[in-house]
This record gives sequence, structure tokens and C-alpha cells, in this order.
Amino acid sequence: MEVNATTFWAALPDIMGAMVDSRWVAIDVEMSGISTGGHLTPPGSTLQEAYQSVKEAAETYQILQIGFTFCKYNEITSKYETKTIECPITPLFPPGPGHKALTHMLDRKFTTSALSYTFLSEHKLSVGKMLDSGTPYLSREEEIDLKRQIILIAGDSPIGISRLSRESLKFYSFYKFFIQREVQVQQFRFRHVFDALAGGDFASKIKPNMTPRTLRSRPIDPHNSHKSPGFGSTLNLSQAEELMKARAPIVVGHNIFHDLAFIYCTFFGRLPEDLEEYLSTIHKLFPRIIDTKYMFLRCRERQGQVATDRSLSELHCMFADRQFPCIQPIDNSFEGRYLHHAGYDSALTMMVFLKQTVYIKSCCPRPHDAPEQLDGSQETISRGTVFRETILDKQREWEKASQRGLARYTPLQPGQDTFLSGHLFSRPIPSPQSPRQRLEHYSVKESAIIPAWDDSFWREFGNKTRIGNAGIVEFK
Repeated sequence: MEVNATTFWAALPDIMGAMVDSRWVAIDVEMSGISTGGHLTPPGSTLQEAYQSVKEAAETYQILQIGFTFCKYNEITSKYETKTIECPITPLFPPGPGHKALTHMLDRKFTTSALSYTFLSEHKLSVGKMLDSGTPYLSREEEIDLKRQIILIAGDSPIGISRLSRESLKFYSFYKFFIQREVQVQQFRFRHVFDALAGGDFASKIKPNMTPRTLRSRPIDPHNSHKSPGFGSTLNLSQAEELMKARAPIVVGHNIFHDLAFIYCTFFGRLPEDLEEYLSTIHKLFPRIIDTKYMFLRCRERQGQVATDRSLSELHCMFADRQFPCIQPIDNSFEGRYLHHAGYDSALTMMVFLKQTVYIKSCCPRPHDAPEQLDGSQETISRGTVFRETILDKQREWEKASQRGLARYTPLQPGQDTFLSGHLFSRPIPSPQSPRQRLEHYSVKESAIIPAWDDSFWREFGNKTRIGNAGIVEFK
């Protein structure tokens, strides 16, 4: 589903409903530039220096498009259902009363690199179209700054206001009214999606006349939401806010460190100077993060192979033909779309996450965990070599290995029903740092496929990412 400035309010209930129902959300962003110095992370950089390079890029360039793919496990069909949403984002304020004043007060700088412009054009992404049709936003910091300026304009101190002429006072009142109204309207745009994802307040700010539909009347049951046949299309926003504060979807990305820096700079505020402070700040907003690139590199290290970097499209080629787990998009709106469009890439990221996780569990154990190893090449990949992986050449062996791994779990033992007949194996996620996980529940059937977040698997693979060649960092 594509969402732009015109359709945002109509689509907002769908977005919020998908977010509440989902277990995971894959995020991808397209920017007007990715590096100010020619390299994402200059060779030989320390972790702090690599972060400074990413920070400088996030503060120089803008997000132009965001893609979300929401995912949940359907107990009835035994499939992972996905819903993809793609949204162009614009730093420009739409024409209307007060928009010139807002533009003047914020005076945002828009920058694009020639390299990124060419790259986007080659992949059929129009920068002009995204700027013109994108959904506007205010960051939390911009909202505070605008309110401060309005207070100054309003003159909490009555000095000077009483001396204005009738015409000047009329202009002042008109200016103040439209600035306040525009700030309210703009802040209710796209930032609400990230406010919800980060457990912030948003329900009371969305007025009933802003959305064209009545919000969901059916009650939301957080204990059984994974059993519903599909994503909810509308919802009660107050309930949604309460649930998002209690449990948030796990955020999934590919090379996610870079994307999160842009997201924070765009929708929340200025990036901290110190890397450790940044990692802590992001962790408070998004307490559970998974990076598919880091998972791949860590798996290669487990296997004793060279941890060669892989792009999202390469990982997709590696895992796309695997039949398990079964993934079912609930619509076909992104069939035939292009690589490097944010919605399409978020869908690829979710697919890679699900299938790679099952593969690592079944076929990439720690050396001391299982004596059984797959036969396969440990081919050294050099630059320019045609990419061929064991996963493509030995699909049958890997599928059998997946079944062997899953057979250790009760739901897949011979003679036992894999369906739970309504029984839930409730597993609240204990984490004093992340109280938003207290309503998390997994069935035995679901946790046999993808581990619950409190599983030791995610202590190795979760909340970690790599900053280019500088090294590994942990969100904590």
C-alpha cells in the first residue's frame, strides 16, 4: 500500500492497526544522500569516528521514502502474514494558511548528493515527486522549538501588545492563530507513526474528523492478537496507544544503524555527540532491534567462514527459494515493484529475517551445541567472483536440516498435533530496561519456529549491529 500526503489520514487506521497486530516490523529508508565524505565509514575509523560520519550524513541529508513491512504469525494457517506500506516523506510544508510562516520559522535545509540523485533516478524514484507528494512531519524537537517561538510571538509578557494599532493587532492575531493551527496539523502527520512505534503519546492528538472512518469497534485482545486471521484495518487509537506502550513490535532492518540515525534525526531530534549516548537513546525508543546483515555475518563466523559483507539483494537470493517458513503477503500491491524502493526493500528484509533465523537455528549451531554439521563448501569469496552459495546448491539438505532442528520441539514430535487447540504458552518477556514488553505472548507452535525474544538466541543476535568496517556495537 502506498501512502502519500493526500491519502495519509485515510491510511492511518490501517497503519496503526497493522502495527498493533504485528510481532515484527521491518523498516527501510531511502535518503537524498548517504555519506558526506564518499564513504559510509572511512577506512580505519574507530567506532566513534564511524558514528560521527553517519551522524554528519543524517544531519546533512533527508529521508525521502520509508517502507514498513509488518508481520505476524497466523496460528490457523501456520503462515507468517505480512503487510507492506510505502510512504514518501517531504521536508516541505504543504501550501495552506500559515505554511510560509512555518517555512520561515524552521528554515529547513534540503540537500541531495549527485550520486544519490543518479542512483534514485536509475531505480525509477523521482526526487521531485517524493518532495511534492510526500507526507510532511515535525520532529519532537522542532515541535518544542515552534511552540517556544509562538510563545515569544504571543508575548506572554503584555509589553508591546497593548500598543499595537488595530490593524497590527488584527495581523498579529491572524498570524498567531494560523501558526498554532499549522503546528497542530503538521505534528499529527507522519511523526505519529514513530511516536506509536516508540511508545509515545499520539491518540489524544488525532482529532475524530482527521480520519475518514470510524475507528475499530472490535476490542483488541493482546493475549490472542496473533490468532486473528489477518491484520486489523482500523482500531481504537486509545487502545492502540495503550498496547504500544505495553509491547512494541520488534524492529528489523538490514544494516540498520544507518537507517536509525536518519530516523532519529528526522522524527525525534538532534543526534547525540557520543556514540554510547546514541546507542542508549535508541534503545530506550526501540528496545528490541534485529539487523539481518549482522545475523548473516555472525552466522558465517560460527561456521568458521570469512565474514564477507552481503547486500540485501544477495541475501534475498540466498534465502528466497527456501520453502519454510511460509510467508503470505496479505495483498499483492508490491508485486513487480523495484529493488531499492523502501516498501519493496522492507518486504525483502522481513523475508530474509524470517528464513535466515530458521536457517541459523537449524543449520548454523554453535560448534559445541550440536555435533551434526552440514556438508558444504567454505568457498573463499573474492571481489568480482560470481556469487554462489551452498544454500542455493544444497537446498534439499538444508530443508532436511530445518526439519531435524524443529523435531526437537514438542509440536513437531511424531503423533502429536501441531495445533494447540486454543492453548497458549504465555511467555512474558522480563526486562527491567524495557517495560513495554510485558504483554508479549508466544504460543508453543510459534516459538518453535522463531525464538521468543527472551530466548538465548537473541542474546547473541539481537540488539547488535555493525558500523561499516569499524566494528560491532550493541544497543543497550
